[in-house]
Amino acid sequence: MSDDSKNTQPVTPRFSPVLGPFPDVLHYVRERLEQPVTVPSPFALPEDTSVFQATVQKGRALLPERYHASYIDVLANSLALAEAQLEELKTSWRRKSKRQAVLDKLSEIFTVLAAPLVQLNSRSHANELKAYLALASNLYQRFFSDSKIARLNRSAVAFPQIDPLGFFTDNDSEPGIWSPSRELPLAIVSKPANQMNCLPLWVIDGHEVGGHGMYSHLSGFDTEMAGALTQAVEKTTGAAAFSPQLKVITSQLVSLVVPNRRKKEMAAAEFYAHIARSFSQELAADIAGVLNLGPMFVNGLIVYLANRRKDGQLSHTAPLVGRQKLNAYPPDLLRALVAIEALKHLDLKFGTQWQMVLRQRLLTACGGTLPPDFHFVAEQGIYKITVPTADLVALVPTLADALVNSKLPSLADRSLRQVLTWSDLDDQIVETLSRRLSKTDYNFEDLSDLEARHVSAAALSALEQVIASPQAKTLSARIHKNGLATLKSLYFEQCILCAVPTYGKTKRGNGDSQLCDLQDLLKMVRNFKGQK
Repeated sequence: MSDDSKNTQPVTPRFSPVLGPFPDVLHYVRERLEQPVTVPSPFALPEDTSVFQATVQKGRALLPERYHASYIDVLANSLALAEAQLEELKTSWRRKSKRQAVLDKLSEIFTVLAAPLVQLNSRSHANELKAYLALASNLYQRFFSDSKIARLNRSAVAFPQIDPLGFFTDNDSEPGIWSPSRELPLAIVSKPANQMNCLPLWVIDGHEVGGHGMYSHLSGFDTEMAGALTQAVEKTTGAAAFSPQLKVITSQLVSLVVPNRRKKEMAAAEFYAHIARSFSQELAADIAGVLNLGPMFVNGLIVYLANRRKDGQLSHTAPLVGRQKLNAYPPDLLRALVAIEALKHLDLKFGTQWQMVLRQRLLTACGGTLPPDFHFVAEQGIYKITVPTADLVALVPTLADALVNSKLPSLADRSLRQVLTWSDLDDQIVETLSRRLSKTDYNFEDLSDLEARHVSAAALSALEQVIASPQAKTLSARIHKNGLATLKSLYFEQCILCAVPTYGKTKRGNGDSQLCDLQDLLKMVRNFKGQK
């Protein structure tokens, strides 16, 4: 974690924040993501177990010993179980179809779980994967190297003992997090393969890896944060100063929010507390992005969300879920508003300017002005609840403050801001690096406090600086190339997959991996892939 008292960075002039033309940035991102990328797939249509055996053997040579019990042995055990089943099928009259069914299950398991090995061993994607692992390790170590959090969670199955492994998935997939379990006591992170071509978009890992990837390991965090948001919103809406435009909601959806209620109406304040609770996981992950990557995470979030929609604009519609769910997806616009507001809680020299610049980008991504209403729709899309934008905008400061500053037991009675923070020194490092990334004489060796997260943020900042230039195509390609090379250099410097990493003491597992039934492991793989 950066420390302002140890500012050993080169002294360079500071400049007020500026962003390039949003349409140009969006066009660049879409063009890069449309570039075809294929990932190795050695496990398709296997005729025997030879490819699986070779992968396990390669894994023992490729990864240090501390990964063997937690990861390689799990793959080896699943292979051994499959081979035992195949041996039993030798006397079955339907042995051909049943044999293929066993091989297909093994293929499905290895396609996901062994992907880190395959891609690390691939000449095509090894450099990008090492860069990605440098960023993932940086985000993990910032959180889990905290001694108080480690003490609270060390005995929990889900608490990671070693750095996560990672891999690139099919282009149309979503980022994924595999939390440690008794069956596989290791975290695995993934991102769509087409993002290999777009380093400036890697700031989004502040949400997925730095947010969901961290919180999934903390017992009680989800319900504690949901409770903090609910309590904060209830306090605000109960104050005399809060005067919502909408007083009462009448809808068929009231029974979804408050089960067993006879009347189909509820106070708007009660509804606002409900959506704060149901959005808590996603909003908290965004706050982790802000605290890990600063203003450039907020910028990247707006770009990322706008890119997902054909019209290139932020959504103001979201699904409405039942009372017990905490992982509903908020409207894009609400996410961006809360993330911008969170910057007020960081001690940045240009914090106010960043809020103004990013607010203007948000408006551009909304077509120039905020929509008049937000819409919350049932899964069937038949019913919806419409609330004035002004009401939710009035709650944004409350949401941001609760997310950043609520002290939670799962964080050792501290707030997220006390565990993670983005300081003005971090901003300075990003400013300095962003001005260098597009240069032919690029270097970073004098930046002694440089971390992988800084490189990710600087790549997007550098793109913003050159996107309107006539040489934008050449300069942006250089930014991507230099940024990846820097991340790869950090990967080797920290020796992430060496016997002993250089960022600190290696945490070694106890070697008690469980023998997992093939069907159970297959179910976990399908859950990871988002299948039913």
